[in-house]
Amino acid sequence: MLGVKISINRLCTFFILSFLFITFSFYSLSAQIPSTANPEFWQILTPKEQAYLKKHPVLTAQSESDYAPYNYISNNKPVGFSIDYLNLLASSMGCTIDFEKNKDWDVYLTMLEDGEIDLITNIVSTPEREVFAKLSTGYFDIIDSVVIKEDRIEELKDLNSFDNKTIAVIKGFFEYNVLIKYYQKLS
Repeated sequence: MLGVKISINRLCTFFILSFLFITFSFYSLSAQIPSTANPEFWQILTPKEQAYLKKHPVLTAQSESDYAPYNYISNNKPVGFSIDYLNLLASSMGCTIDFEKNKDWDVYLTMLEDGEIDLITNIVSTPEREVFAKLSTGYFDIIDSVVIKEDRIEELKDLNSFDNKTIAVIKGFFEYNVLIKYYQKLS
């Protein structure tokens, strides 16, 4: 009978200690999550990401001036689909976003590479960019096109017909780099 009593005591002690461990582990975990964060979202972050967000509750992102409807300035405030999406994600992570404004795209890329801003929206993944940035999966697709005058449609049917012609492209954009690499006869 004494052996059975000891086993029951050990079993009760085990359950009590397990309950206390689980309770304090949960309390410890929930104490580490920012009070404004979504606990379900927080759990999918890696420990490294969680540590970064705890240390940096305000992230810095670029804000383009004229990339409507995704990312643009209205009444001196960043607005657009990408801005809304970014603010929603920040809210789920328990942080806020401070937007850098009024710079050229290639300056924003340099700032990201140098660690002066934390993130960029509306960016195309390239091997060169993956050296200094971790890029997410896309959340929208854009089809590129060249806009020309109607009276030149027959003359300019494909990119090869643009040899020795000038095409305006934003420096630092993915398309700029593709044109420089594969269509060197463009000006």
